[in-house]
Amino acid sequence: MKLRALALALLISCSPLTYGLDKDGNRIGLVLSGGAARGLSHIGVIKALEQQGIQVDAVAGTSMGAIVGAMYASGYSVNQLESIATSLDWNYALADFPPRRDLTFRRKEEERRHLLKTKIRITGNEVSLPKGVLDGQNLGLVLQDIFQHTNSISQFDQLPIPFRAVATNLETGEAVVLHDGSLPAAVRASMSIPGLLAPVQHNKMLLADGGMANNMPVDVARAMGVDRVIAVNIGSPLLKRENIDSIFAVSEQVTTFLTIKSTEYQKASLLPQDLLLEPVLEGIGSVDFDAAADAIEQGYQATMAQATALASFQSAGAQAQAELTTHKDPIISAISLQNNSYLHDEAILSFIRQPKGEPFNQALLIHNINTLYGLDYFVSVNYELHDAANGTKRLHILVNGDTRHMSFVRLGFSTSDDLRGNNYYNLAASFNKAGITQYGAEWYTQLQLGNNALLSSEFFLPLGYETPLYIKPVLSYTARDIPIYDEALKTERLIVRDRKSSAGIEGGFMFSQYTDISLGVHVADGRLNVKTGEALIDELGYDQGYLEASFRLDSEDHVYFPTQGARTELNYRSYEKSLGSDENYYEADALLSYAHSLDRNTWVFRAQAARTNGENVVPSSRFLLGGLGHLSGMPEGSLVTQNNDLLSLRYTRLLNDPLLVFNTRYYFLATLEYGRAWNRGLSDLPFDSGYLTAGSLGVGMDSPLGPIIFAYGRNSADRHSVYLSIGRAL
Repeated sequence: MKLRALALALLISCSPLTYGLDKDGNRIGLVLSGGAARGLSHIGVIKALEQQGIQVDAVAGTSMGAIVGAMYASGYSVNQLESIATSLDWNYALADFPPRRDLTFRRKEEERRHLLKTKIRITGNEVSLPKGVLDGQNLGLVLQDIFQHTNSISQFDQLPIPFRAVATNLETGEAVVLHDGSLPAAVRASMSIPGLLAPVQHNKMLLADGGMANNMPVDVARAMGVDRVIAVNIGSPLLKRENIDSIFAVSEQVTTFLTIKSTEYQKASLLPQDLLLEPVLEGIGSVDFDAAADAIEQGYQATMAQATALASFQSAGAQAQAELTTHKDPIISAISLQNNSYLHDEAILSFIRQPKGEPFNQALLIHNINTLYGLDYFVSVNYELHDAANGTKRLHILVNGDTRHMSFVRLGFSTSDDLRGNNYYNLAASFNKAGITQYGAEWYTQLQLGNNALLSSEFFLPLGYETPLYIKPVLSYTARDIPIYDEALKTERLIVRDRKSSAGIEGGFMFSQYTDISLGVHVADGRLNVKTGEALIDELGYDQGYLEASFRLDSEDHVYFPTQGARTELNYRSYEKSLGSDENYYEADALLSYAHSLDRNTWVFRAQAARTNGENVVPSSRFLLGGLGHLSGMPEGSLVTQNNDLLSLRYTRLLNDPLLVFNTRYYFLATLEYGRAWNRGLSDLPFDSGYLTAGSLGVGMDSPLGPIIFAYGRNSADRHSVYLSIGRAL
C-alpha cells in the first residue's frame, strides 16, 4: 500500500479558523458534488478560488465531493491535495484483497485450491452474498491515513472549516447529513457507490452514496449559516447506449439518473447571489482516477474562466490555506480494541505487533491489519489514534464483523482442453467454519467433482494466541484417471483409475506469513482399476503408511501471474511396513520458483525434481508432468512416474493497465522447458521419456474466474497440443 507520506502522523490541533467574509460581509459556503473520479477536478476549483482571493466559511460535499471537501476542511493545502490525488495508489484503494505477502500461510495455501475469491457468508442460519463488489477495506485504511489527524475530533464544526458530508439511508431513500463522529467513516459512507462499495452501518442506519439523495447539497450548506453559495457540479453525464455494456455500466447509469434528478432540484434552490460552476471535463470518466492531474487542471481552468462572476466573492486580505505541519510519529502508550466479532479479543490483539512506549509504526500496523483481515472473518478492520497522557497516543483497533460464528462457502472451477480429445475439468466447493475455538480453529471441507474427484476434511487447531504451532487431523478420498504411455509418447497403453482413502494427523509450525514446517503420519488404502487397454491384472489394491516431513515457503505476490517473490516446497515421505505400507521405500520431491519483473515484463524461473527409491506401484505415484508449462505438448498430468526433473522459464508481458480490481488484465506468455520423466529399471511399467525440450506461446487473462489461457505447446518428442485452460495455475 502506497500510503501518503503527507498524512503520516498528522498531529495538528484542529481548532476552527476565522475566515474572511466577502466584500459585503457575507459568509460563503462551498458545495462540492459527487462524480467519482471526475470529482478530483474539485481540487482545481479550490486552487482557482484561492488564487482569486476567495475563502470559504463552510464546506458541504457528497461522494468524491465529500472526500475532497473533507480534506480541505480538515486543513490540507491545495498543494497537498494535488499531491495526494496524483500519487495515491487508487488501484490499491479500490481493491479489497490485502497484498498476498501479508496473508497468513494458511490463506495462501487455500488460494492454491483453485477457488474463486468471492465468498458466500453463513452467519447463524443466514446466508448472505456480498453487498457490493468491494467491502471497502483498503479504502477505509486509505481514508484513515488521510484523516488520521482528525481522530480526536468528534464534531465536524471543530475542523478548521466546518464541514458536512451527505449519504443516503438505504432503508428510506432519504438524505442523511453527517456532522459528527469519525470523519473518515463519514466520507466512506458518503462515497459507497451501490453495487461497487458495500454500504456502511451508522447509528443503526445503512448508508450508501449520498449522490442518490442529494448529489449537490446546496441546502446543507445553507443550513450551516452561510449567506452565499458557490456550488460545483461535476456529475457524470448519462452513458450512450453503446457504452452500456456491463453490469457495472448499468449500475452507473441507474445511479446517474438519481444524481441528475437530485442535482436539478438543488440547482433550482440557488439564489441570485449564489454561483453555479459546471466545468466541462473532456475525456474524464467516472473511473479515470489515473487522470487525476488532467481533471485538476480542467477544474482549475474552468474556474479561472469565471473570474468576473467570482469577483464579488473575494475576501479582503484573503490568504491561501497553509500546509498542515507534520511531526515525528507519536509515542503509543496504550492499545485498545473495539471488537464486533466472535473472535476472542486476545486472539485479535495477538496480531498487532506495535510495541507500547515506542513511536507509531504505521507500516507494521498496516501489515498486521492486512494479515488479520485476510483471515476472512471480518467485514472490516481499521484503527484510530486518540490523545493520551503526556502528548502520547492510544492506538484503537476497530474490528467490524458479527458476534455470531461465521462460515464461508466458496466455489471453484478449473478446466483445460488440448482440443485433441484430451480434456480436464473440475468443479469444486469448499466450506470453512471459522473461529471454532478462542484461538481461531477452523474446520475446512472441500468437495471436487471431475477428472480429479476429491472429498477432504481437515481441522486446523492453533495451540495458542501467540504460538505458531498447530495440529491438523485430515481425512480424504481421491479418484483420478492416469494414462500410461509407451516410451515414444505416441500411444496410451492404459488408462488406470486410482481411488484412494486416507487419514492422517499433522503438526506444524507457521513461523511467518511465508513459511510452514510440518510433520505428519498418514495411512491410506488404494485401489487401481484398468479403464482402457490390456494389462495382466485388471484390478490391484495397495496399502500405504508413511511419515511425512515438509518445508514450504511462499512469498509470491500472485498465485497465477506472480511478478515477484519465491516459492519453495520440500517434501520427504518414508513408507514403512510397520505403519501398514506394502513396502519400505521413500519419496522425495523439491520445487524452487522465483519471479522477477521489469516494468510490464516478468520472468519466472522454476526447477523441480522428484525421486523414489523403491518399487511402489507406479500409478499410485504423486509425481506428475505434462500440460502447459510442464512439458508442453503433452496432455495435462499425463506423465505419472516414479521420478522426474523439470527446468522451466516462463515469460509474461502485461498488455494493458487496468485500474479497478474488477477490470481484467491481459497477458502475452511464453514458456521454455527441459525435463524428463522415468520409472526405475525394475518397475512393472518400465518407462523413460528421455530429456525433452518443450515450449509454448499463448495469451492469458486474469479474470474473476481465475486465469484463462489459450496457448499452443510443442515438445521434442513431436507431441503438440492447443490448450484452453480456465482456473488453473501454470
